[in-house]
Amino acid sequence: MSQVITFDARIDPALFIRASQLKYQTRTLRKIDWGFQVWSFVTMMLVVFGLGGAAVVTVILTLGMDAVNTLILFLVALPLAYGIWYCYHRALWHTMFKQILASPLYHREMTYRFDEVGFEMSTDGAKWSIAWAMTDDVIADAQGLFLYVGGLIYAIPASDLEPETFESLSQTVQSWYGIAQGDGPWRKT
Repeated sequence: MSQVITFDARIDPALFIRASQLKYQTRTLRKIDWGFQVWSFVTMMLVVFGLGGAAVVTVILTLGMDAVNTLILFLVALPLAYGIWYCYHRALWHTMFKQILASPLYHREMTYRFDEVGFEMSTDGAKWSIAWAMTDDVIADAQGLFLYVGGLIYAIPASDLEPETFESLSQTVQSWYGIAQGDGPWRKT
């Protein structure tokens, strides 16, 4: 038995951002992203301490050695630094996924075929298949069904399917993936 769905492959970059946020819950991809997380944390700390240092210097030059004002200014700088860091990374991910989705591959209809062995994607110019054994994780979310293979994310938007069809597809795909992996219950967010 297999399930086949066809939908427009033009996907909103926000869906891939959601999928990348969910990937931190996966076992294999957490290891892949470790280096980026360290770099990201170091960058955030440099921003925080840079803004904090600027606040301290500003207070010392303008108000003298008033410790209370220095502390208040530093505490104001912390949320500002986090906001800058968050916006920067959100924009980075959005730009990256937007560039990926600009490929001609994503400007046509895509057909997915799922069965006990794995899944296959095809369009008028390309066709590829992946066995469940090569799949790192499958996560069903209210926004879509996400399949993680290596560093790639395959996303099926929930909005492109009838709710009953999406629910049935999600359960079936997760079941096949779980059986192939030897896992018990599948993951759902």
